[in-house]
Amino acid sequence: MRVLIVGSTHGKVNESMRDAFIEACRELGAALARARVEIVIGSDSVDTADRYVLEGVATVEGQHRVWILRPDSEETPFAEQTAALGKRVEFIYKRLRGPWSAGRVPQIQAADAVLLIGGAGGTLTSGYVAPALERPVLAIASFGGAAAELWPHLEPYYNRLGELSHRVGNLGSTDK
Repeated sequence: MRVLIVGSTHGKVNESMRDAFIEACRELGAALARARVEIVIGSDSVDTADRYVLEGVATVEGQHRVWILRPDSEETPFAEQTAALGKRVEFIYKRLRGPWSAGRVPQIQAADAVLLIGGAGGTLTSGYVAPALERPVLAIASFGGAAAELWPHLEPYYNRLGELSHRVGNLGSTDK
């Protein structure tokens, strides 16, 4: 199974919220790695969830596959980490045609599910496009941004999950 991670601190968070976002992303990466889920990411920016999810993956023993899909015109992300993480992380790079907005569709298609955390425009786009491409979406609204904006649109689907809906509902809380 592959999960696309999309999100960022969206430039409007205080230091405490940023630290919580980074820690949550690392925990997500570790949890996905322990579950043997491959991740799909695209950026190594310090503002994106991608970087910190990868850091979490790298803390888990074993070999983990990470798919990096991004526009062809950009540099190679995580180039400096490739050698250091080579024993635990197998990077698979795939270049996409066009700008980031055009690259979202192939990223979503490369995944079995999409996880949104915080984020801005690209996260919002992914949250709307993924269901049209028949990919389930999980929004973590706790960090505001696009994931919080999408939460009211996605919550009715989460409510159909029976007992699990109570646990998913915690992701919609913005109480910190």
